[in-house]
Amino acid sequence: MAELNWKIGFEIELMAPRELSRRDLAEAIAQQHDGWIHPIFHLQCEPSLVVGTPLFHNLTLGFEAKARQGQLIARCVDDLTLQDDLDKSEKPKPGWYRIVSDDSRLLELVSCQTDAGDSLSEVLKPIANLFATNPEEGIGGMVRVADSTGNPPRDRCTPTGRTRTSL
Repeated sequence: MAELNWKIGFEIELMAPRELSRRDLAEAIAQQHDGWIHPIFHLQCEPSLVVGTPLFHNLTLGFEAKARQGQLIARCVDDLTLQDDLDKSEKPKPGWYRIVSDDSRLLELVSCQTDAGDSLSEVLKPIANLFATNPEEGIGGMVRVADSTGNPPRDRCTPTGRTRTSL
């Protein structure tokens, strides 16, 4: 019998209580199945306020809850469309970030070449290596990757929250 190769299931949109996150939910689900969690990147997009750039594509941190034998139970990911009741002045959780670009192909490359479990200071090193450069840290926690001419590949890595930082 052929294996199904498309997604089957449903989506439940939840807002975490203060001080809790999608990671906490994934850990609780995995624990109920004597399992474990695996960090992943989740691709989504949002309208841009930059003139001439209608959309920014984002990789946000998500977590797969896996059963003891490694079977996927659930993916707990961000949903940028959920905005009501959010405190946009709240600082990002330590260690959380998102990667932003106006080109989804660059984010696909990031997703294929990096590890969502890596820290902000480490996650972009493989991409910088592809451009024969090093990640550059900037103001506000921003990390930027540029090519050898100094031009960015037009993507940004930001601590999660509403503060933008650049890659």
